[in-house]
Amino acid sequence: MQITKYKKRRLHSLCKCQNTKNGACIAYANAKIQKMVLA
Repeated sequence: MQITKYKKRRLHSLCKCQNTKNGACIAYANAKIQKMVLA
């Protein structure tokens, strides 16, 4: 669980750097995390 939280935070911060106000980027990161969890 902690690894997932870390990845989520990392992806989220990357999105923040690239697209400060892009909700689609956060949704993309969440989708990637869902795939990681399922895989």
